[in-house]
Amino acid sequence: MTSNSIISNFYSSITDLILTSNNKSNSTLLTVDISQNVSISSISIPNATLITQDNSSYIFELFFNYDDYTNETTNQSITVTAVDTENISETATIHISIHKMIYTFNNTIPEYYIEATVNLNENVFVQNGIPGINGGTISHDNTNYNIKYHLPSGFKSINMMTVLAKKDNLLLNKYFYIVDFTISSTGAISALGNMIGTSTTGTIENTHGDVNYAYWEGETVPTLHDLTPNRLSSTLTVNDVIQYKNDEIQQILNTFQNQSTLSSWSIQLNALEPSVFNDLNQFKLFHGKSINRIFDNNDKIKLATAYNYSFKIKGVNNVEHTIIESTPIYALLTHDDNAPPLL
Repeated sequence: MTSNSIISNFYSSITDLILTSNNKSNSTLLTVDISQNVSISSISIPNATLITQDNSSYIFELFFNYDDYTNETTNQSITVTAVDTENISETATIHISIHKMIYTFNNTIPEYYIEATVNLNENVFVQNGIPGINGGTISHDNTNYNIKYHLPSGFKSINMMTVLAKKDNLLLNKYFYIVDFTISSTGAISALGNMIGTSTTGTIENTHGDVNYAYWEGETVPTLHDLTPNRLSSTLTVNDVIQYKNDEIQQILNTFQNQSTLSSWSIQLNALEPSVFNDLNQFKLFHGKSINRIFDNNDKIKLATAYNYSFKIKGVNNVEHTIIESTPIYALLTHDDNAPPLL
């Protein structure tokens, strides 16, 4: 303003004003300073209300409404007009940014997720009244974040071994080692096996002049001599098959029993720079949070990126069996004041 101007200063208490669907009306205070030794007859700002006057300083309040705006951000002009006692008028104009918040963040709790307890407020920082958040990583072997799993569970019975009972090339019977696989909601694998089949009796012919002794592979055979009595048949029971194949059975069970479908994983929270429309500010505004404490205990945020989780096992002849179909798994961070921050 020039030295002989009527208005010496005109400014708003804020330069960015946010309107939300759950807080549709918001206002700013507008201060107009009149030059010294100038007497005025009127001073006005369209749609604003004069709320106080202190000597040559006038303070107005101007309200804005969510429904009056269509764009996300509008550069709003505000003009004051002052008229002195000599009927000379003067105007001054300032601009503030009106931000219409259309919520786009999705914080719906998913059906399946991995949850970590974190002091999220320790990662929040503020610039010009707008929050941002510092990033960090949690890995599967970190025990400081009270990790909880909410994964899809599954069950399937799979043939992991087929045993053929044969006499020479003649197939007499089959045995199947069926393993019941159970996958819990924490990703723990349980394997319980059962050999399925019936007893099989094999016979041989009596060859005169020889010792004839029938046995199954895996049986303990005595030392044969001239006085050994003939044994022209032998019965193979399910228990015999289990004993014969015990090493292979244990290898199958040890591969899966007490193991986890998730051998390793990590949760990555990317840094979020302060921005009126970022998800953190949307969360704050939607829930009516204070800038000094955006998260209360048990507040949860869902990270945007999902991991496709599935589990398959190969059975007999390398045939692949799906126990858990491909399912999106999200990361969920739950705030607790006593938890460590993300690093």
